Amino acid sequence: MLLNGYPSTLYLFASKESRRQKDTFDITEIPIMLSMTNTAQPATRAAAQDAAARIEAFAQELARLEAEGALQLDEAQRAAIAASQQAALADWRQRFDIDVGRGQRQLSWGVKVAAFLAALALGMGVFLLLWRLWRHMNEAGQVMLPLLAAFLFTVTCGLFAAREKGGLFARLFGVLACVCFGLDVALLGHMFNIPSSPGFYLLLGLFALALTLAATSRLLLAVAVGALAVFAAASGMQYAGFTWDEFARWPETFLPATALLAAAAWAQQRRGSEQAGAVRFMALLVWFVPALMVGFDGDHSFLPWEEKTVEHCWQLVTGLSAALLVALGVRRGWSETVYTSVFFGTLLLIFKFFEWWWDALPKELFFLLIGLIAVLAVLVLRRLRAGKGTGRAPAAVEKTAAPWRGLPWLERRGWSAQVQRAALGTAAALAVLVIGNGAALMKVRANASNVQAQLQLSAREVWVREHKNIAGRSTTTRLKVRETCDWGASKYGWACAHSSPWLTADKMRALGFAADVDAERRRAPARPVWLVLELAGEAWQQEVASRQRLVQQCLQRQQQAPDETAREEAQTCQNNAEKRLREAQEEDSRLFIVDAGSNVEELRRRWPDATRHAIAPGSVRWDRQHPSVNLLNHSLYVPRRFAAAAEGVRAAQEACRKARHYREDEECNAAPPGPLLRVGARGLAWVAGWPAAQN
Repeated sequence: MLLNGYPSTLYLFASKESRRQKDTFDITEIPIMLSMTNTAQPATRAAAQDAAARIEAFAQELARLEAEGALQLDEAQRAAIAASQQAALADWRQRFDIDVGRGQRQLSWGVKVAAFLAALALGMGVFLLLWRLWRHMNEAGQVMLPLLAAFLFTVTCGLFAAREKGGLFARLFGVLACVCFGLDVALLGHMFNIPSSPGFYLLLGLFALALTLAATSRLLLAVAVGALAVFAAASGMQYAGFTWDEFARWPETFLPATALLAAAAWAQQRRGSEQAGAVRFMALLVWFVPALMVGFDGDHSFLPWEEKTVEHCWQLVTGLSAALLVALGVRRGWSETVYTSVFFGTLLLIFKFFEWWWDALPKELFFLLIGLIAVLAVLVLRRLRAGKGTGRAPAAVEKTAAPWRGLPWLERRGWSAQVQRAALGTAAALAVLVIGNGAALMKVRANASNVQAQLQLSAREVWVREHKNIAGRSTTTRLKVRETCDWGASKYGWACAHSSPWLTADKMRALGFAADVDAERRRAPARPVWLVLELAGEAWQQEVASRQRLVQQCLQRQQQAPDETAREEAQTCQNNAEKRLREAQEEDSRLFIVDAGSNVEELRRRWPDATRHAIAPGSVRWDRQHPSVNLLNHSLYVPRRFAAAAEGVRAAQEACRKARHYREDEECNAAPPGPLLRVGARGLAWVAGWPAAQN
């Protein structure tokens, strides 16, 4: 009896009547059936491991039947069975490096745990080493170092996948290759000030998927599926006209990814793939986690209903889906579906119990009630379990996909199916690596080919900071973009309320928000826009003028003070106002956001001065009761040739901060000049020069 190319478990049970009478039966065919395994070998490691487990179960059942007297074998039959089993196991151990026996399986789990920890430690070590080396290289070396590291680990993963039996080191180097690939893309974005985008998750998902083809790693498959799910959710937000990173705040964007993963799991199950269970598990995670999040926070839902109505609907859908998926998993024998659905269904009930009874019942009565409900659930599940096991035959073995045999003309040249699969996966991973780096560099080149703005900043417009972490010291520069202050009186004196007076309701409608803006404040995600940055222009002059008016108002209060106490308060107000005026004139940033729009050409026509106005990508959202804008990329990478100038600005700013900390009246003017900022056609800014570095 053979199923799917390997011997099935032989349940040598006599009938109940014959077992009671200790009847025996002849099984002289068993040695012949087991000897047939030499011509129908398992084609994959998982199939060989399953076949070894079945042989072990068969040996245990055979020994039990002989001990009960229900089966009689002579020495020749017993020797033939043992020889056939040992030959099959030896062949599978040589070809697939499988585990035979409980001891080897336990040690194998220990090896897997150690390999996982080794992958984490080595991945962190490689990450920090590359980061430390990267900061001390020139621009060409900074581009090539992470690329070569990812290339090296990818090729090493492919070599081990082609030659290794168990694939342990192939999976280890595959994880390291993923780490280097992510670092490569991140450092390219950091170096050229490229804002993050969904394309990173697409590239990471494809890269991990290619390595999964080569190394057959479930961890790499989980990384690939997770990255592609995030890409689908982020692309959905982008297609709807919102900023892509809003998907984390709006969990319903993962619904298309759930449908795609469910379809992929169904297709994998139809062809009998070993990865169908892992894909089903990821699909369940992508479904249940967002469903629970929306079920208990209906404010972040696209449904046009009240918050409580949205929460109740999602809780009902989550509970029903958990029950249906448990039933489907039990029927199909999908253990991961049953366990995951039971876990999230139980989690939903626990949350609802706390919501219903935590405040209404005494705490001891609450936990007693929870315990009684749990006992009732145990009884019900035991009853269902007993009903499932009565009068039914063992479940049939699921269909297993036919292994890929490879290309015949390559096989004739000595390339086995394993080698061809490793080569195909490695080639696909290297193609993703090259395409990702090439696309990033082409984007940078296209951006730098047409400079749309050039701003000479001072030290007032940048904030240079020195970071100290486990990777060493690093210096970063951040743009200090300001909003207009709306000065008004409060019980603590004059206060500054940051606002954008040009961001009116009509402007918000023009930027894509609903006509009834007030009704959309609760659940409207941020939208991508183009922002106009103005350096030392009208917005800065208006800010200085408003502070001058504040000084005049404080002076009038002092002149009209009815008593000495009011006169002292007015004098304090005047001193503070004069200090703020000096800061605005000499110290504060002169870089303001003055406009926003969806069309770059139209904005450039309205703001034509390329030495004073720059257009960069950003976002606009409702922040509580007021709209707000945000620049997409505040941080700027400082090339090594300008590092000394940036360090001088940082030292001056640090000295200024310390002087103000110890002496409030200390005047501080950051004298060193700032960077020369250029903005390209695609809105990407970069530091093109630093006058202090040329002196």
